[in-house]
Amino acid sequence: MAKILYGHTFATSESIRDDFVSSIFATDIEKLRSLIQRNQSRFLSLEQSLSKTKPDKDDLILTLDDGYASVYTYVLPLLEKYQVPCILFLTTDFLNGKTAYEIRLANFIANKQEIILTGQKKIDISNRIAKVDTYEKIRGLLKPWSSQKRNYYLQRIFSMNNYNEMTKKQNYYLSWGQAKELANHPLISIGGHTCSHITLRNKFSLSAYREVRDSKIELENNLSIPVTLFSYPYGGNNFITRRYLAATGYEYAFTTKQREVLSWQKEDLFQIPRFDIDKIV
Repeated sequence: MAKILYGHTFATSESIRDDFVSSIFATDIEKLRSLIQRNQSRFLSLEQSLSKTKPDKDDLILTLDDGYASVYTYVLPLLEKYQVPCILFLTTDFLNGKTAYEIRLANFIANKQEIILTGQKKIDISNRIAKVDTYEKIRGLLKPWSSQKRNYYLQRIFSMNNYNEMTKKQNYYLSWGQAKELANHPLISIGGHTCSHITLRNKFSLSAYREVRDSKIELENNLSIPVTLFSYPYGGNNFITRRYLAATGYEYAFTTKQREVLSWQKEDLFQIPRFDIDKIV
């Protein structure tokens, strides 16, 4: 039984303790280090696991989504030290300088003690519990929307609260140069993760097709490699999006369904399950 793990970004325990944005998104890099140290011999590449008709019960495959800069800064040294392979799924808009709506929202909330969402009523978010609660509510509202609609809503909130996000601008993601270096690394495989990190299940057919096709083309053109692996943002997919993946040349697609792979021969290769690494470490 192969257990496939997925994560996103990593930070030090100090950053997670002191920085609201890191506390929302990041996994402690020491937890990943401990996981790898304890299970070094169990980690395989996808190709190594696929070569087995029935995966061993101890097999692990590591995957990371979105393309955060922390992969280069914190994770790569661990992969090299312990010779652990990894699949890196990249969202092309992030490599082009855009920032996920979740991070933009978290930065806004981190820098406010009270906010206005509708009308003139102010909401007190001066403590961490209130900040997290407000973040989760707004995040959930925006999650199924298109990137354009998310941006419009965020800009409206920012304007109502006199917030200039450019003063808080940070680079959270890999550069194309770093992505190319990783793409050429013997331990790393590259996969697609759409252009704008939207939920494919809720997209109109043409929009979903463009997200799948255009991100693949951009990755292949910029990194000079074939891209046949894909990870669904938020795990969302349906029959149509799976057909789009097959039609555009993808061969394997990963979800966020929490179960093990019992047999590759019996597995739907466009709905491969994964475990959230935060629930493992």
